Amino acid sequence: MDKVAGATSVAEPGADVEYTVTVTNPGAEAVTVDSPHRLDRERSGGGHHDSPEPRVKATTGRSWGHDRPGGSNQCSFTVEVSGDGVPVTDVVEVEASDNDGNDVSDTDDARVETDAAVPTVALTKSAASTRCPNRVRASPSRS
Repeated sequence: MDKVAGATSVAEPGADVEYTVTVTNPGAEAVTVDSPHRLDRERSGGGHHDSPEPRVKATTGRSWGHDRPGGSNQCSFTVEVSGDGVPVTDVVEVEASDNDGNDVSDTDDARVETDAAVPTVALTKSAASTRCPNRVRASPSRS
């Protein structure tokens, strides 16, 4: 199985990323492939992230089932990747079995960097005129 992310990085706060999964049967016997499913997401440095799993926004590709020897199938799914400058690794697993009941599985991951946003500020300054157009000058009085 091979999994590829459509983007290697996204700017904070995040963006949709399309992942493409290709499942290949390198064996000599046909297998029945279960639909690949997402296992987990991890942040770099180990440990799982605390936020809830984002939902899969869209899925495209063929329906899964029997795969002939040497054949392959592909599907894509879109997930919102977000973070605070910490990479996110998304893991997918596929399971299959042959007609003798032998089970096989494989996993693959794809890592997407979340680029920390640089804070910015904008300042607008304006001045209103305080000059009177017909200003009268007072002369000192002499007595």
